[in-house]
Parts: sequence; structure tokens; C-alpha cells
Amino acid sequence: MQRTMFLAVIFLGFMSGTRAVAKECGSSALPPSAQKLLEQRLPNWRIVTIPDLSSDDQKLWSENYDDKCPGIIEGNFITAHSFAVSLIRQEKASLMQTLVLLEPSQDGYVLRTLSEASQTAVPNVILKFPPGVYRDAERTRSVQTKLDGVGYIKLEAAGTLYYKTRQGFKSLEVSE
Repeated sequence: MQRTMFLAVIFLGFMSGTRAVAKECGSSALPPSAQKLLEQRLPNWRIVTIPDLSSDDQKLWSENYDDKCPGIIEGNFITAHSFAVSLIRQEKASLMQTLVLLEPSQDGYVLRTLSEASQTAVPNVILKFPPGVYRDAERTRSVQTKLDGVGYIKLEAAGTLYYKTRQGFKSLEVSE
């Protein structure tokens, strides 16, 4: 019961702080140099959209996040105007998913993988977590973030918060 309430607070508490890229939900929602980098480095992958979600998740997403894209968020993850992008690809009978971060650089964007490609039945969505203190579901570990974090979440189920530290990106499980 306590874990369920904690997760509800995590998932619903950040709706107002989440700035997903509105309406446009494909690579065209990204700056041209970011689009080009994704196309070059991750051909055959596409950004998670509302129709990719289960019917229950589509309803939950639409009720809480309106027309925002579940696969792109902009934030200060490393520097201002960075983008987190959740991508999927069909491989025979398997749906694969990965999470990447696009960081602005002098030459356009740099791509960082936060979550390696793995098989999934239902795609994760991404949410922006503002700087703050976060605890895992068991409340055994807490972290203080100074920059925005990326929540990589199965709606109403499980999630991982990716956040930047001096040593690079780390993660915190925010579910069971």
C-alpha cells in the first residue's frame, strides 16, 4: 500500500513539472541537427508516440498529459536545451526500446545512451523530473539532483530516474 501511494505521488506529482514536446511527436519535433544525428546513429528506430502505448496507457496519458509526446522531453539534463528521446523498433516478433539523450554541442548534438536497447511488451514513456530530492520506492536510498532528470516509466507500474552527477549519469529505481 505504501509503495503504491509512493508511486502515485511520483507519477502524478510531476505532471505539472513535465514539459514534453507538445503536439509534434516525431523527429520533426527536434532541431534539424538532432534529427539528422538520430537518423544516422539509430536508423529504423522511431520515437514513441501515443498510439504505441497500450489502450489503458493511451487513456491515462491523454487524461494527464493532453497532447504531449510520450517519447520526447526537453530539459536541462546536461545543459539547457537537451532532449531525452525514447525510441522503439520492431525486430521480427519483438518490440525493442532504448532511451537516448541529445546534448547540444558546437557541432550540433551529441548522442548518449541512457538505457540500452531491450525487449519490451509495452513501451515506457518519459517524464521530466525537476531538480530536487528523490527516494527509491523502499525509501532506502535518496538522491539530490541539481539538474533535470529523466523518468523512464511504465505507466502505473515501474520506473527509473536517470540523473547527472559529476561521475556521469546514474539511475534510481522508483518502483518495486
